[in-house]
Amino acid sequence: MEKFSFLGSFDRKLDGRSRLTIPSAYNHQFGNDKRLILSRVERVNYPIIAVFPSLLIYNHNINSYFGFDKVTGEVEDYWSSLSDISEIDGAGRIGLRNIPTFSKITEVTVFGRGTWFEVWRTDDFSEYSEKLKSLRK
Repeated sequence: MEKFSFLGSFDRKLDGRSRLTIPSAYNHQFGNDKRLILSRVERVNYPIIAVFPSLLIYNHNINSYFGFDKVTGEVEDYWSSLSDISEIDGAGRIGLRNIPTFSKITEVTVFGRGTWFEVWRTDDFSEYSEKLKSLRK
């Protein structure tokens, strides 16, 4: 399997066309293949976009990420219906305009998950982070 290392979190502003500039710490890892799989999912009741750098990593992680012991044809069909293929443009951006939850926002947080990364609405990510911090006290 390809080796990707998406770590850390980055706050980003979307441009006027709802495009996200991929953090340079991530962008250099794609090499010549600039296609990404964007999946609209929900994590702990927050709508997010899970971004997979390849079909291999998407297929490898679909079971564990989405909480299924076994992926059936129906499950694959369902997740495929929530996913799009996007290409990184020459300026290192991907478009989020066609994703309803993200079409009218201007600030997002990009959060590394190892072999893929997530895009959160910044307010949601801040709220979720505070909830996690409160568990440590």
